[in-house]
Amino acid sequence: MKYLDKIAAKHHLNKIENITGRRFLLCTDGLTTTSTDQDILLKIADSNDEDICNILVDMANEKGGVDNVTVMYVKV
Repeated sequence: MKYLDKIAAKHHLNKIENITGRRFLLCTDGLTTTSTDQDILLKIADSNDEDICNILVDMANEKGGVDNVTVMYVKV
């Protein structure tokens, strides 16, 4: 277990089979505290892959983004 500022950091590992064609969104709580999963899905549903990170960071900031917002989108 690693510690950040004396707070235990939890980690989760999952093995995913057959990932070809899947998309993954990794983000910090700067996005998830301002937006629900449904908000995120609706916002990116018709977006170009190249624009998704900027769209989600902008969305979090428009909703008051008081925390750092980091987004990584990967299409396999």
